[in-house]
Amino acid sequence: MVIIRVIGVICGFNENPHGIDGIDGLEMQKETEFYTATMAKVYAGQGHWVKAAEIYRHLLRMEPERTDYLEALAEAERMLSASGDRPVKDLALLFQQWIDLMLKYKNLQKLRRLNR
Repeated sequence: MVIIRVIGVICGFNENPHGIDGIDGLEMQKETEFYTATMAKVYAGQGHWVKAAEIYRHLLRMEPERTDYLEALAEAERMLSASGDRPVKDLALLFQQWIDLMLKYKNLQKLRRLNR
């Protein structure tokens, strides 16, 4: 789905011209409804430390008083730094954030044009 959205942005599609399900104005949205402590534990148990840390960060934003999430995030980040996989994973995260910002900027430009 992300690849379709990126191609749409590159090609200049503003809407869902082909009726592809799941593309709403080419906005990228994370599917955070499945971000649970159990899912984070599953990812951590499988060694997917980047995804586990991402979920724990999301959970901490929702419930900042939970010290167990903070401890689990610290453990995931500790394992992540020990694994040596971090630079490539960080690059993917930065690329995703960059695309999100580009889409928000494009939407902001559209709103400014409408206000003229």
